This record gives sequence, structure tokens and C-alpha cells, in this order.
Amino acid sequence: SLHVNCLVNINFLTSQTNAKAAIDTEKLMRRYKTFVEATSMVKPLVCCIALIVGADASWATDIETADAAHKRPNILFLLADDLGWADVGFHDSDKSTPNIDRLAATGVRIEQHYVWPTCSPTRVAFLTGREPSRSGVYAPLGDVGIPATTMTLPTALRNNGYATHICGKWHLGAPPDYRPLLFGFDSSYGYFRGQIDPYTHLYKTGERTWHRNDKLLDEPGHATDLIAQEAVRIINSAQDKPFFLYVAFSVP
Repeated sequence: SLHVNCLVNINFLTSQTNAKAAIDTEKLMRRYKTFVEATSMVKPLVCCIALIVGADASWATDIETADAAHKRPNILFLLADDLGWADVGFHDSDKSTPNIDRLAATGVRIEQHYVWPTCSPTRVAFLTGREPSRSGVYAPLGDVGIPATTMTLPTALRNNGYATHICGKWHLGAPPDYRPLLFGFDSSYGYFRGQIDPYTHLYKTGERTWHRNDKLLDEPGHATDLIAQEAVRIINSAQDKPFFLYVAFSVP
């Protein structure tokens, strides 16, 4: 299990044309500043920040102002693959998900929002903050991904002093020209393609896709366990530099 010092789920809702969203954003930014002030004496760890992508970044100035006198928080983003509405306990289902339920109970829940019904477009939207069709992505990607010149969230964070890591599913291109280290990540671990056997780590065609730092790798273990262990290792080895850790599990 992952033990953290602080636990918060902040959702940024921003829109240049939506007055209600602007009001919600202002309220959430005040909550963020309160959290920073309350945790200035402990090691901050922001767990599970949910970003509604495709919006403007007008909140960035407020965050920079709030951080001026305080250490910037670490960011841990957890993404489950093919998670259904009733696959979590806090939606009154018969599934047992106590840790996720705890995040929902102590954080901010967004119960009505829209994502793409497949892997690659959702990941492009999250990492770029743009409608995935603007990158020509409408469906799961194969060999060809988005251009390496694309501005991404990890690139922006790294440019502002963050260490950036990804472990788990990439699915934005498998060849060397489309791998994670070219998109702002300092380290990468997991698999390039869209699906794998959890034990052999091979793609459905039998192709190798498991890797560390963009180099193919063979190792034993269940994919879920390996991804979680890598995430814990990164968190435990973190130094004074704040980190952004994107953990993309291969299953719900």
C-alpha cells in the first residue's frame, strides 16, 4: 500500500466562456492555497490530481503566486484502463475499492464530465490539454503517434523545475520516434502498445513492448504489480525536487 503525508484531490475547471466554471475555478484555487498553507510544515504530496483537459491555463498564475512562498507539491496522477461506472465502491456497486473510495471521500468528485471512449485520444487530451483531433488522433494508435515537437504537460512541468516520470501504459506510438522520453519525461517504465499479456508482457501479436527508459526489457512479474512497485520506488526515492508521476495501469 502507498502511505502518503498529505491527501488531496483538486479538480481545475477553467473555461474562457463559462462564467460558472470561472466561479468554480476561483473557489478551487482558494481551496488549493488553503491546503498549501496548512501543509507548509510537512512534506507535501498531492495525490490524484484530476485535470479537465482542453481548457485554458488561466489558473497557472494563481498557482505560481501561491507557490512563491511555499514548496511546490508533488503530483501523482493515477489512470485506470477501461474503468466502468460501477467498477468502484463509491458508486454503490458490489466492488471493493477501499483506497479509491477513500480518495473520493476526502477529495472533490466530478460526477458529470466527458472523455473519449478509447485509449489514445484520452491520453493525448490529458498530456497536451487539447482536443485529440487537433493532433489527428481519433482512435487507438499503432506505430505512428503524435509529433515529438508537441508541447505536453510533463514538458511544461519539467521546464518549471519538476522531475517527470511515467510508469505503465503509453499507447501513443511504439517506434523510437514516439516514445515517452521524447515528450518531457525524465524516466519511463511499462509498455508502449495498447494491450499486453499481464505475465509475458507481450503485445497481442507476440511483439515485445515492455521497457524501461524507452529500451525494451524482459522481466518476470504481473504487470499490475510491477507498475505499482515502480511508482512506489519513484516516490520513495524522490529528493528535494518536486515530481510529476503519471501512473497508467493496464487494467481497471
